[in-house]
Amino acid sequence: MPAPENSPEIKSFWKRPHSLPRWFLVLFTVRALRFYFFALACLATLVALFYAEEDWRGHRAWQHFSEQSKDRGFSLDWRDYVPPPVPDDQNFAMTPPFAGMFDYERTATGTKWRDTNIWERIDRMFFDNNPKARGFGVWIYGRPLDLAAWQDYLRHGKIPTNYAWPVPRQEGQPAGDILFSLKKVAPELEALRLAATRPQSRFPIHYAELPLAIIMHLGYLTSASHILELRASAELDSGDIAAAFGDAQLVFRLADAISTEPLLVSGFVRCRMISDGIQPLWEGLAARRWSDEQLKALEERFSAVDLLTAADRGHRAEAAFTCGWIESLKDNFSSIGMVDGRSYFGDDQLVGRLVPSGWIDQNAVTAGRFATETLKPDIDLAAQRVYPDVSRSNSSLIRTIPMAPYTFAFKIIDMRTSSEPFAHAQTDINLARVACALERYRRAHGQYPPTLDSLAPDYIAKLPHDLFTGEPLKYRLDPNDSFALYSVGWNGADDHGAFPSPPPDVFDFRGRQARQRATGDWVWKYPSR
Repeated sequence: MPAPENSPEIKSFWKRPHSLPRWFLVLFTVRALRFYFFALACLATLVALFYAEEDWRGHRAWQHFSEQSKDRGFSLDWRDYVPPPVPDDQNFAMTPPFAGMFDYERTATGTKWRDTNIWERIDRMFFDNNPKARGFGVWIYGRPLDLAAWQDYLRHGKIPTNYAWPVPRQEGQPAGDILFSLKKVAPELEALRLAATRPQSRFPIHYAELPLAIIMHLGYLTSASHILELRASAELDSGDIAAAFGDAQLVFRLADAISTEPLLVSGFVRCRMISDGIQPLWEGLAARRWSDEQLKALEERFSAVDLLTAADRGHRAEAAFTCGWIESLKDNFSSIGMVDGRSYFGDDQLVGRLVPSGWIDQNAVTAGRFATETLKPDIDLAAQRVYPDVSRSNSSLIRTIPMAPYTFAFKIIDMRTSSEPFAHAQTDINLARVACALERYRRAHGQYPPTLDSLAPDYIAKLPHDLFTGEPLKYRLDPNDSFALYSVGWNGADDHGAFPSPPPDVFDFRGRQARQRATGDWVWKYPSR
């Protein structure tokens, strides 16, 4: 039995000389140690209670809110947006061009594809949107593709050896040299043409991987569509109208192949493919090369496209996938850096172990509440209207949310809210439809009509209106046997048919064509004859 603290033995101990200070020895008496252990046990209990309470509150809040939202008709479960499987023999995505793209497995050392030649096949389709040739989709500035610039680029451009394109020994006409170079990928383009005969398309994306899901098919389709656009323009210039029309049609089929994908990025890529893909159509109309039957076929294809409905569906899916991504942080907190490839907290894994899972749930609630209650619709589907002011207001609302335990993940992931890309592409389609009708009218009457009202219903069933004003598209005849057709565009102001800025030879810091189109009108106009 130990001696009492006031016993003679203890008093004698304190009187002896020691190397340690007396206060230090007092801190480690039996009584002090007992107190420390008790205090630590209390602290651990408080911490455990804090985590348990936060986890319970967060889980309950998320479960309750997601159920309420679904009852109101807005599901926040990303699984509800994944398209159902389709039979392989009817599936565009289950064809040789895409074989192996999604046949991979995750390992501790990275991602491994079972087909070791997959990247070599993909690299064959590499096609740079190069600045020297002024990129693609320059019809929105009233310019045809510069085939001479593309010829020079393919012959002398700074292209990595792995991606080099064959060129004729002797330099010839630009269109001929371009068509010669593009023979390199003729088998791949033919495979795409055969794949396009299948009626459905559903790529086997690993949606459960959420932000880590591989979507390399988007880059492949974009590159293929650019090649087809260039080939179609070269075929038009060389007089092969049937081949040019087939390639122009195939571009829009490639865009349709991702129309059912719920990922908003897929919607953005589809819109860009459509807008850029109009280039050869515009050039054929400017040169008056398309037949009446071809113009009818183009108008029929475009009349079936409803990108505003796609935008509404895409934003709903974006909210659900954002919530799903946030929920996935419980298992892989470091994926929060997938937004821009950087770490937000130094050691993300350590922070992930310290953050209560309930805070993650509360961030999902923040995202869901923002999408379903705070955001105002910038699209009116019934009226086919787009409201840029609402879109800009929605974008600024995210910046007003403070960084806090229940908002930090939502702030970092930065859910996309604007329908601008869809408005761009739908307006481009509407302009193209009216342009096809105008050309058919000119063929029948020898001149363009004085007003657009003359087109319906003989040349177009119903005239589309300007998405931003609800009024008819602007139209005027030009003295050089041409016309200007335009929408007032994203700024909502009639700039009298002025092309948007920046011009097509301005590029952003990544070398990509700068095409914000925030100013000016969105114009369909041909070069002077």
